[in-house]
Amino acid sequence: MAEIQDTQTDLCSTRHTSASILVRLGFENESATKEINSWLSCSYSTTLQRLHRLNDWGVLKSSGKGGGYNWTLQTENVEARTEADCVDINEVIPLITEVVSELAEQLETQRERGSLPEAVVDWIEARSLPSDTDRQEYAFRVAIYRRYLQSLLYRLHRPEHENTLPELKAESNWQGQFSTAFEETRDSGFQATAIDDLIRPAPTWLDKVLLALHGPLYSVDTPATAFANIYESLVSQDARRDLGQFATPEYVGEFLASWAVQNADDCILDPGIGAGQLASQALDEKLKRGEEDPISDITGVDIDETAVAMSAVTLKLVDGAGSGDIHNKDFIEFSPRSFEEDGYSVTAVDGVIANPPYSRHQAVDDDKKARLNEIITKESDYDLSLRTPLYGYFLIHAAQFLESGGRLSAIVPSKFLDTEFGRDLKRFLKAEFDIRGIIQFENGFDIFDGVKTSPAILLLEKDESKIESPTQILSLSSWPTNTSAPTLLSATSEDLSEISQATAVSQELLSPTERWSHYHEDDDLLDEAEMAKFDDIADIGRGIATGDNDYFCLSQSEVEEYGIPREYRTPIIRSAHGLKKIDLTEKDWTEWLQDGKKVWLLYCYSDGEPIEKSAIEDEGVLDYLKQGEEGDTTDGYLVSGRDPWYRVEKQTPAPILAKYMNRTGFLFMRNHAGLRSLNNVHKISVEDEYTEKQYEALLAYLNSRVLEKYLTKHSMDYDGLKKIEVGQLEEAPVIDPKKIDDESLENLSQLYDDLRRVRRRDMDDEEVLDEIHQELEPVLNWADESQE
Repeated sequence: MAEIQDTQTDLCSTRHTSASILVRLGFENESATKEINSWLSCSYSTTLQRLHRLNDWGVLKSSGKGGGYNWTLQTENVEARTEADCVDINEVIPLITEVVSELAEQLETQRERGSLPEAVVDWIEARSLPSDTDRQEYAFRVAIYRRYLQSLLYRLHRPEHENTLPELKAESNWQGQFSTAFEETRDSGFQATAIDDLIRPAPTWLDKVLLALHGPLYSVDTPATAFANIYESLVSQDARRDLGQFATPEYVGEFLASWAVQNADDCILDPGIGAGQLASQALDEKLKRGEEDPISDITGVDIDETAVAMSAVTLKLVDGAGSGDIHNKDFIEFSPRSFEEDGYSVTAVDGVIANPPYSRHQAVDDDKKARLNEIITKESDYDLSLRTPLYGYFLIHAAQFLESGGRLSAIVPSKFLDTEFGRDLKRFLKAEFDIRGIIQFENGFDIFDGVKTSPAILLLEKDESKIESPTQILSLSSWPTNTSAPTLLSATSEDLSEISQATAVSQELLSPTERWSHYHEDDDLLDEAEMAKFDDIADIGRGIATGDNDYFCLSQSEVEEYGIPREYRTPIIRSAHGLKKIDLTEKDWTEWLQDGKKVWLLYCYSDGEPIEKSAIEDEGVLDYLKQGEEGDTTDGYLVSGRDPWYRVEKQTPAPILAKYMNRTGFLFMRNHAGLRSLNNVHKISVEDEYTEKQYEALLAYLNSRVLEKYLTKHSMDYDGLKKIEVGQLEEAPVIDPKKIDDESLENLSQLYDDLRRVRRRDMDDEEVLDEIHQELEPVLNWADESQE
């Protein structure tokens, strides 16, 4: 005792005076106010004020009055927290951090430097700590913090097991009682690890202080935040970075939970549970939805034993009875199915909520990468680049646990959206999920204090029906307080001022090889040298408005019935509805004719001038005109205003035709058949003479996801029916085939031909569209970054 007390003078003048009081009182049975004041470098009134504050938190207890106060540590069990008892977390975190740090310093002074047990040395080395980390300090801090957490967990479980779990006292055999508690409760927070042996057996004065520290945590409203911040303060950021550990802010956790939890009885997986910030928010969300005992519905996994202990305590503080299903394991090795047997069972959950490790791929050694790829390939059939960061593996592995209709919400580094190493992950997300939302943050908006990374939030749904909702791509200037994920996805910048940009895009337009962040950049496309506004290179207009399509459009049988000669009719495309072809040939038109479709337009022109009725001698034509005059045709507004009334607008067949309305995607067609069109199809005529390759390159672009995305954003939507007006099409950014290099021209021409062939064969065109997109990305400056 004398050796320990010799160090007290320096100890009590250090960082946190309240912490110094507690550590000193660990050695004393009882001390008076005046005596305690003599230990400290502060006034008597300040000392008394701090003592009363510690008394209010349940850390100290007192006897006597005024200057006669005597103070001892409150080591008895305390009452569970109530809302009225909640204290400022910013006071509790530094107190516990400093107490643990000073207790670690005390124990270190009693052990020879470098004399750690072999098992502890192995445990430390397995964590790949940065070279400048003081390993002995690190080990003692973690060991004491874990002992504190397990003692608190024990007291939280004891009311449910009073007959089997004796009271925990400073003089007790804590390791033995923790072992009994694990057998009784199966709570993984009690599991022993090598670092726990560092302070076994622990001195009684140490355990007295740890027991006294239970009080503040009962009074903290957000225990997960407290535990995470304490851990972050005890362990260097570099040490946590190698494990990829960064705590999720409470408001982010609440937001993620509002997406992952859909029903009160949902089973939720947190694949990197940490201190339980996300899992506790999922618990709260389930409680709000009416679940009475949600803790058993939580599955958590974490490779860090301390994280398992923190989360176990957090869940108990939030929910009470029972315990979560928490596993101290590498999540990638925590498999939802068994591959060793012919039949396998699947552990399915309704939701995944995740802040996966942020470790860069360089922090994962080659053997580990090989193992990760082996597991992911086996269970998902996806091969990942060896440069894929750890969070990519986490997301793909987590998806294997999800039920159909289940949701995944995650906050991850946004870099994968724009880099080459993210292609495989984006390909997986696009194929396996309905990507409901991608949320990014403007520069200057820091989610993780002191962490230099730009995060993105992913809101995903596992919808096997393949009926996709539009992907909402949002950029936030600040956090929208008290806004749930579903509410944010349906909001606009007019609804929430925190939304700086919002784009809704069809998921099929997302290309794994493009920068997904560019979806807020399409207005800059015209800055690229090879780009132009569509009306700068082409004349765009509607087709012919007849005023009565049923009358002016005829099938071959109607032509034969009335005997209308060829010079009074012209071949047309009556409608593009249902078409997927991107080239129209005379053979196509002939097939329509043979199928009985209306393929002719009554077109009474000679040498470019309308034929007057007095000049018409053919009886069949005259009879047909008479029918129109005797019916309702000439009563229409458009028809009645024409002279002669049967003179429809004179137009020249356009080399390119485009759908005006669609539900399945915009369509641009090369008009090899020389067909005129009605006003339900736009006509496009380029202003300069184009070679056929230049037409083909332009059409490859016009039918690409690039323009589809732009038109989706700028067209009018009528309950899923999209209409693009001439003026909107004129403003669209397009490539100028005369400005692109010869190699790009050749490649796009060939890709047009590939797309033409697969469309004609009614084959899947996704691969060709991917290739077109990749060919266009350098032109548009959309290509992802080849370097990290």
